[in-house]
Order: sequence, then C-alpha cells, then structure tokens
Amino acid sequence: MGLLDWLFGKPQGASAPTSHEPVEDEMKYDSPELSPAEVKQMLDAGEPLILVDVREPQELEICSIEGALHIPMGQIHSRYKEISSDPNANVVVFCHHGGRSMQVMHQLWGLGYQNAKNMSGGIHAWSLDVDPGIQRY
Repeated sequence: MGLLDWLFGKPQGASAPTSHEPVEDEMKYDSPELSPAEVKQMLDAGEPLILVDVREPQELEICSIEGALHIPMGQIHSRYKEISSDPNANVVVFCHHGGRSMQVMHQLWGLGYQNAKNMSGGIHAWSLDVDPGIQRY
C-alpha cells in the first residue's frame, strides 16, 4: 500500500480510470461567471438578482449601473450583510474589468453566499455589450 492509498483510503480492488471520459456521478458546477448580456437578460426577465459594484467611490463617480448596490472591495467583510439576509440570494458582483469582483465573489462564497457570481469583463464589458451610454475609463 502506497502513502497516498493509506492517506486517502483507496478501496481494495479499485483501479484508476483508464480514460478521460467524464464520470457519470461526477458533480457538475455552474460557471462562476455571467456575461453582461446574461445579466441584462436576467434583469429584463425580472429574475431576483442583486448587483454589487465593488469599485472605489471615485470610479462610481465616472459611471454606474442603475440599481446596483455599491460596496467597495475593501469594505466587503464589514458590510456584506447589506447584500441580503438570504445566503441563497442570486448575487452578481462586478468591478471595472472583473478581476477585483472575482476576488470578492470568492470572499462571498466564504461568507455563505454560494450563488454569488462574477460579471465577466466588469462595467467595461457592460458598456460595450449592453449599454454604450455608459462612459468607459
């Protein structure tokens, strides 16, 4: 018995998969990201969705998405309860290009918001794909 078998308890007689075919019982995970077009479609359909803008206040002065809750990235841990009392709420986080909001999405997962997603490309992509009236910077 090898060390890994001893640590992880490989069952007797079990063998490693012989191909790269997906396992039927394998869990399927949704993508942690939504495109701006998908977010817009969900909003237009009236789906319950909480948009959280994690950009800094000076960025918010340049442009914003109407109806989004503004909590700067550095304040997420002290203000996350403002998002929703329901940990199953559909939360979409965005920033300028999507990097900071991806980090915040992971923080929200750790705080119990397992349905939190990142809007890929951030408000920049929103201005290109959904609302060209939003100023780019």
